[in-house]
Amino acid sequence: MYDIYGNKIPQSASHLQGKKWLAIGDSITVGGNYLPQVAALTGLTVISGGHAAGGRQAGYAAGAANSVLTYLDDIVGTPDIITIALGTNDYGNKCPIGSISDDPNAQTEESFSFIGCYKAMIEKLYAKFGLVPTLLMTPFQRNGGASTNSAGLALGDYAEAIKEVGRYYSYPIFDNYAEGGLPVGTLTDTGSGDYRYTKNDGLHINAQGSAVIVPKLIHAMELCAQRVVLPCTALSLSGGTWTVAENGSLTVHAAFEPGGCTDELTWQSADENIAIAIGRPNGWCDITGVSAGE
Repeated sequence: MYDIYGNKIPQSASHLQGKKWLAIGDSITVGGNYLPQVAALTGLTVISGGHAAGGRQAGYAAGAANSVLTYLDDIVGTPDIITIALGTNDYGNKCPIGSISDDPNAQTEESFSFIGCYKAMIEKLYAKFGLVPTLLMTPFQRNGGASTNSAGLALGDYAEAIKEVGRYYSYPIFDNYAEGGLPVGTLTDTGSGDYRYTKNDGLHINAQGSAVIVPKLIHAMELCAQRVVLPCTALSLSGGTWTVAENGSLTVHAAFEPGGCTDELTWQSADENIAIAIGRPNGWCDITGVSAGE
């Protein structure tokens, strides 16, 4: 990454370095420039699975073949972070918005809503991957997006619906629509045909548009992926001694300052032929002697 004078900006260690990224999206994600830029700057590896191609969308407005819900079972690998960037094709295909009370289990090709399908997508990803950090992204501004479709909905209505879903599940949101930095008036230079931030369609982000988006997106992904790391400042014994007889046991406890997050502490024996360490919640560990040694 470079500053306005062409000098390379030193990059600090990324929380995303070496992790796997599941980037769920549409053709803007697949064919845009921002995804490879984010991967190159963070050290992320993008995993695939039929989740982001062509005119994908959350709902079924263009048929099941276009809904991301149809492809979630094809995802290969387990991600460390997930981003979901959908909505512009739901707007283009006049998908009904629905309401936050829509049942995610009742969404079918014949009866569906944007919010209901989005909720179904989140719950299916949760069932598949558990508590993998997930960042919801509102759609990018696009040429003509301020106009209403035949369902009477503007692109901003779908952006607001995503934010409502995010609040419902308490998922973080990167608000491309309101804060991404690609205002409608500059996508096509106010209609002159000079596509400043997109390819010649006012929709798909070009390299210059990616340069605006990527720093903001990386920041949002860093915050989404961060875990609090607390240093262990003391290790105290609650009973027994450091000498453990064969088949004997010893319980130790790691005291943290400040407290918290001890349930994520990992205990490991250097040689399980000598001793076995089994971690328990809240910083406790049971050590069992197997044979003579250290």
